[in-house]
Amino acid sequence: MRIVSQRQLVPIGRRLRMQAAQLGAGHPARVRRERRLARAQLGLQRLAGLFPLPIATEASGSRASAEQIGGAYDYSSRTILLVNRTMTTRRQLHVVLAHELVHALEDQHFRLRLATARGPSEAQQARRALIEGTATFVAAEYDHRYQHSRLPVRLAISGQQSVLAAGGETPLAVKASTIFDYISGPLFVAHLYRRGGAGWGLVNRALRSPPGLSRYILHPASWQRRAPPPFRLAGARPAGRRWRLVGGGMAGEEMLLALLASGAPASYAEQAAAGWRDGRFAVWQRRASGCPLGCATDTTGVLAVRLRAHAAVSQLAEAYFDYALLGLLGARVGERTWRVGDGYVALGTGPRSAAIAFAPSVRRVRLLALTAALDAGPLAQREASTLRSSPGRR
Repeated sequence: MRIVSQRQLVPIGRRLRMQAAQLGAGHPARVRRERRLARAQLGLQRLAGLFPLPIATEASGSRASAEQIGGAYDYSSRTILLVNRTMTTRRQLHVVLAHELVHALEDQHFRLRLATARGPSEAQQARRALIEGTATFVAAEYDHRYQHSRLPVRLAISGQQSVLAAGGETPLAVKASTIFDYISGPLFVAHLYRRGGAGWGLVNRALRSPPGLSRYILHPASWQRRAPPPFRLAGARPAGRRWRLVGGGMAGEEMLLALLASGAPASYAEQAAAGWRDGRFAVWQRRASGCPLGCATDTTGVLAVRLRAHAAVSQLAEAYFDYALLGLLGARVGERTWRVGDGYVALGTGPRSAAIAFAPSVRRVRLLALTAALDAGPLAQREASTLRSSPGRR
């Protein structure tokens, strides 16, 4: 164990990131895929209003503050780090120590591959929530059992969501990710621990074979069921040759929930996102663009989901209305089309599918939303998407 200052914690984090980059040097193709996926996610988050657009240049990145970090586990040296003057009571110290000790012991026993847990993929996000979930759950159990906390463990964990959702300048995307890791993750672990009195058996099984979808974290009862069949955004792309694909990939339930919850009430957003069965997203940028990725005039993006039932379409449409009005402060220009700054957002739907699109013109955003929603639907819908979109494509 080592006591460090907040200032000392920053270079340690930088060193761990560099070591992770060196580890990835042996797999250049995987590194390129992850960077492209992360760049596309950032572009969609900016279009969706979850991440701020840089003022001058895209090079100005966002760094997480170390001010609220009480401790960390340096997996390269197997050392627990306690940040000086971030904890004011012995009880807080014990909770932080319990959390970091779980990371240390699980890493040594299960080989958690913590260096690769910060990737952008859906599977990496779910694994990260599991890792943070076990540590947070054990710390809450310790607080309840040995420090006589009066709150039940699950209530103590879920009660922190409003605290994590607050915070003045923290981007919405960061808040959503933090809530997923430190609220949804430990609640997933708590469910496995309590299920049928199984204790740590199911939790250990999850650590050995982590869940690959954010849906499993959000709905623990669905874990170990067969994964949904994937679909491709075959017909959805902006018209014209000046647009190049930045990237894309799976759009999990957590991504859909984070977008909707930025404007819709939590209960509406959760109910709408729970209809998720599969999802994809893609981002395009105009060639030789003079503005950063995510600006409304030169970036186009879409998030398409296949839904479990027809009723889920109307639930998503209701949450989308609140998102467009309250989350984006949009001005309505059609039944499901809104003007947002210099661009537009639109919702397209099918019998069991939906797509939220962002584009610089009304015609382009409506066509993209429609074709993406059809791509997410059954085969007959995907064939229809080709017929409907072909007249406007060059």
